[in-house]
Amino acid sequence: MMRPTLYQASRMLTTAGVTADIRFDPKAVTNRLRKSIQRQVANGALTGGYSSHATRIAKYLCEQFKLKYTDNHWYGIRVPAAPVEYREEFVQLIQADLAAFLLDGDHYSPKWEKDKAAETIKEIRAGMDSDVRTHSKEFRDKLRALVSKTRTPEEIKKAAEVAALLDQGNLITINQYNCKD
Repeated sequence: MMRPTLYQASRMLTTAGVTADIRFDPKAVTNRLRKSIQRQVANGALTGGYSSHATRIAKYLCEQFKLKYTDNHWYGIRVPAAPVEYREEFVQLIQADLAAFLLDGDHYSPKWEKDKAAETIKEIRAGMDSDVRTHSKEFRDKLRALVSKTRTPEEIKKAAEVAALLDQGNLITINQYNCKD
């Protein structure tokens, strides 16, 4: 019997009672791709864009193993809930990014930018996950570094263990219910 095409398989998966296992084989990817996935998982900073294969796999692994991470979205980065002692550092970076952006020139809607920043700051101070609008790579990188810094020693150890799974060469089953695409 022939294997179904990807289209046929996806149609079958919409049928009640039909499931599939998704497995990632670290031996089947290039060394460069594997190292990129490992680096992103270990750092907790997923740096690739929407179509990045390494970032996609790293995100699935972070979700599945419940690792703290930050990733890109269309206008900035996602910042996970921060510990209380770091929240004001996030707020300062967001305010500095906004100030640099507004000082840089004439903008279409500075009030809208200020309102979005205020909304984000309110979410961060409340201890919520937040999509932060960033205007420069410098501040985006500083926010990523701060997210990595806020992880506990236990979270760092667990992330290193998950990254090390890729060196073992065993198939890694990806729980499709953790996928949020």
